[in-house]
Amino acid sequence: MDKKITNYIIYAVFIVLLFLSTLFKSFSTDVLWPKDQNAKGSFDGIIFSDPQDISGLNVTRTIFKENNKNLVKYDVSFLYEGDFGNLRILGNPVSQIFLPNKMNPVFSDVTLKGEYNKINNALFQENLKLKDLYKKVPDHEFSTTSKIRVPLDKEVPEVKFSMLYEPRQITHGLKGNIAQNAVFVTNARVESFRDTTKQEKGIKNESKNFQESGYYVNSIEVINEKQIKSISFESTLNSIVFIISLATAILLIWLDKNKSQVPLLISMMLSIMTVSRFLDKGATTFGILFIWTITGYLASLLSYAITSEENKIKTRDFKRSIAWTLIFLLVNIIVFIIPRTF
Repeated sequence: MDKKITNYIIYAVFIVLLFLSTLFKSFSTDVLWPKDQNAKGSFDGIIFSDPQDISGLNVTRTIFKENNKNLVKYDVSFLYEGDFGNLRILGNPVSQIFLPNKMNPVFSDVTLKGEYNKINNALFQENLKLKDLYKKVPDHEFSTTSKIRVPLDKEVPEVKFSMLYEPRQITHGLKGNIAQNAVFVTNARVESFRDTTKQEKGIKNESKNFQESGYYVNSIEVINEKQIKSISFESTLNSIVFIISLATAILLIWLDKNKSQVPLLISMMLSIMTVSRFLDKGATTFGILFIWTITGYLASLLSYAITSEENKIKTRDFKRSIAWTLIFLLVNIIVFIIPRTF
């Protein structure tokens, strides 16, 4: 068999091993987007049983920090023109809601039905700026939980109250919190909706409102632009390095030079370091220290086989591969492990 063909077969074996290694639990999307730090969010808002009886609905939203905790506050006011009705408060307010006299809230834990799936589709297809990042999080769609029902009465025509929530946090496994968002939904006509959230340095507030299936929707995203740009840059750079490492290895095999073992090995080890991120997976400390190290040792042996005259691995190659693997391990510790401790 032609030596180049044999070399490409050996390299193909390496590629198969490379992609198989990413199937271990040590490599997963959950490393980059941890499930326990990206809890499923719920819509905020108020849903009326008879929205035609509501007029002059005004909402003011503010996101602020209190005791190192981010909170979103909605100040709501409206006029009730019906006889008897109900409103439901969406989501899970984090503090008591003080209502006007004669309005007594009732605990009632339900999941509301309706066209909320269309609202989610509109948010994650068009309206949220970071929609592509949110989709990497399992159960990224907003839920329609409601635990509070408030009876409405014609004896209380003017209603004012405030609701306090925790905004939904979006957390990257290596960068920490990169954004927070809140989505207000109501089925009544909104006369005025104001955002009074302060714009901080390096933080961008993206708000948008739209109508969907009879619901008014107003979303806000508080985005750490520096971290978002860093994630995008690192992902792009990783993909470029991975593709170049493959192309370099293929070119070196084609040139078929005996002195190409070191550059071939370097390209193969770069492929190991970048393949998981190329597949949009993160690597755990165990994966970096053990699985990458084992794969690196096998890559070293295969690089000797490819660049030898008879495609054979000699006894001394096993010892030299240990040295290369230790260097590879040290580089991984410096580049990937140590930065995680800060």
